[in-house]
Amino acid sequence: MADLSESFKAGDIATASDAASDAISKVASVSDAASNAQSKITARSATWDTKTVILKIYAEAAAIAAGDGAMYFTIPAALNGMDLTSVGGHLYTAATSGVVGVQVANVTSGVDMLSSARILEWDVTEKDTAGAAASSAAVISTGADGVVTGEEIRIDIDDAASGAKGLEIRLGFRTP
Repeated sequence: MADLSESFKAGDIATASDAASDAISKVASVSDAASNAQSKITARSATWDTKTVILKIYAEAAAIAAGDGAMYFTIPAALNGMDLTSVGGHLYTAATSGVVGVQVANVTSGVDMLSSARILEWDVTEKDTAGAAASSAAVISTGADGVVTGEEIRIDIDDAASGAKGLEIRLGFRTP
């Protein structure tokens, strides 16, 4: 068997050890950077994966009237298999008295998509649900939030407050 002890000097081993340590440190640094980038991408994807449908229910100057079927729309293929994850709305003229209440119904499935306990609503002087009181926030029924291509969705006006005009509804959908 050959004697290899003469092939390496103590200085060579220390230099090789330092180089290996530096390489391991650089790999760890690159790994940390990749992990950090991945977490940023994941956080941003949650927003980018939401598809928003904006429905103009009433023109800006049109008074809002109570009743089922203020508007219908059909779920397109781009929303197939997604869940309703957010609901918002805007009044072009705030109510002078009373509350505006809106329900979103899946006609094909025969279910209301918002909880009966809390529909999308605005109080007097509120124009957009983004600034509305937390008690006015819509609650999505998790058992009725899924949609598939071709389903009919209906917008119902459950309460029409005095003076409220112009209505736009925003529905956000995301893959579960």
